[in-house]
Amino acid sequence: MLKRGKKYFAGNFFVLPSFLTLLLFISAFFLFLLPDFEKSLREQRKKALADLTSTVWYLVEYYHHQSQTGQLSTREAQELAKNAFRAFRYGPDNKDYFWIHTIENPVLIVHPYLQELENKPLESFPPYIKELFQKYLAVAKAQTSGYIDYQWQCHDKTRKILPKTAFIKRFEPWGWVVGTGTYMHDLTIDAEIQIRRFVAISSLIFLLILLIILYIIRQNLKMKQKQLEYQEKLQENEEKYRLIIEHSFDVIWTADLSMNFTFISPSVTKLLGYTPEECLALGPKATLTEDSLVLTAQALAEEMEKEKENPGSGGN
Repeated sequence: MLKRGKKYFAGNFFVLPSFLTLLLFISAFFLFLLPDFEKSLREQRKKALADLTSTVWYLVEYYHHQSQTGQLSTREAQELAKNAFRAFRYGPDNKDYFWIHTIENPVLIVHPYLQELENKPLESFPPYIKELFQKYLAVAKAQTSGYIDYQWQCHDKTRKILPKTAFIKRFEPWGWVVGTGTYMHDLTIDAEIQIRRFVAISSLIFLLILLIILYIIRQNLKMKQKQLEYQEKLQENEEKYRLIIEHSFDVIWTADLSMNFTFISPSVTKLLGYTPEECLALGPKATLTEDSLVLTAQALAEEMEKEKENPGSGGN
């Protein structure tokens, strides 16, 4: 039984590389890809912020163009832009918004949730709001646009403070800075949802592949079992026929197409006095009668002719 088990293992060794490759893929995903998943979601959301801000920035540019062509005065164009900004909403429950403030002599122009501070100088702001807008100004003066990470109240819930990321963009002709922000606390939740979804799908795929591998192993074991049973029966038959031949009183022999002995039974010793080895060396001409040689040659010729007429039939 030990030998048979070794043969089964050797016969099914080919499934191990597939199984190990699958495990390697899953391990690589959890070790290397998942840690970057939340980062990727964050980058996508930041890009969306930049796209939204650019959209409203072009609206400001449109009103500026109207003032440049004389269709509107600068004051009218700015008022229309500010009213549009107050009306813009997006996101869940339409609570995300845009704001505007100036660069020189900083003043908050539009902010839906800080209307009490509109048109007031930065110096009059509460400390934590003042500090935040100073960050906006630093980015706006250093570059045309950029991101700022900060903590802010959850929409209109003043007591709930959450992490937030803003994108601001400077509009040079009017000295304005337009911006919007989004909360980042739900990124972890979104990432966990996506991860759970991936784990569920990966588990199903893994289970399916595992079942296929087990099926292949089972089929291979069955095939090996049949082969072993066939070999055992063949060995039993060979042993049986060997015993029959060795104890038979008749001389049993086989020869090739050149009429050279390939086997001769031990009973030849009792009949001719030669050992089987001696008969193999002497050949049929020295051990068979002339009549037997003629009959053997005729039978061989007939079989060869039948083989030519019907190849592969074995003369039958």
